[in-house]
Amino acid sequence: TNSFAIDCTFNYNLSGYLTSLISTTDFNTVTDIPQYGFFSLFKYQDTLLNAKDVITDNIINVGNSSFYDSFNDCYKLKTAPTFNNVVSVAKNGFRSCFYNSEDLILAPTFESLTTVAQQGFTLTFLDCTSLVNAPTFESLTTVEQQGFEGAFSNCRALLNAPTFESLTTVGQEVFLECFQDCISLVTAPQFNNIEVAQFNEFSHCFEGCISLLNAPQFNNITTA
Repeated sequence: TNSFAIDCTFNYNLSGYLTSLISTTDFNTVTDIPQYGFFSLFKYQDTLLNAKDVITDNIINVGNSSFYDSFNDCYKLKTAPTFNNVVSVAKNGFRSCFYNSEDLILAPTFESLTTVAQQGFTLTFLDCTSLVNAPTFESLTTVEQQGFEGAFSNCRALLNAPTFESLTTVGQEVFLECFQDCISLVTAPQFNNIEVAQFNEFSHCFEGCISLLNAPQFNNITTA
């Protein structure tokens, strides 16, 4: 049972814009989001402007598919929630979370995140064509198979890639098509002390990045 979706009431202002929700769950006390916790909860809420109004910054652990499709097709969403206290993301945790939120300008921040499970950020920001700034992943050390597959694909306004300076362990196809067709991307990420297994981790990662000035840097790369 998805306890987070039971008896949810969406509140709108006089102009018809979603401003908040009421639920049987007090989100201010929630630190662990269970499996399917926010699955598709705000999907097609095309009047939501600011997700910070509906999701608090207390979350530490994101469960399996917790934010899968949560803000999918929120066309007018401009500001994402902050996830600065999140430490771990389970399988499919943020899969397709902001897919096709075409007005989203500022991405969430993940300052404390250390571990991403399989497909944790797959297609998360796909077709967010107004996204300018990528999230920060400064503490991230481990990403499992296809963890960022297509995560920023077709983010046509994105200028700078996220930082992955602490990342050391990655699974197969972890960045497959990650920045594909990011036609405005100028700066690629830097990877220090990363260990690879199959050498397919970056397949088609920067395909179509026609504005890229600096290639990604791989310092002290090793094989498993």
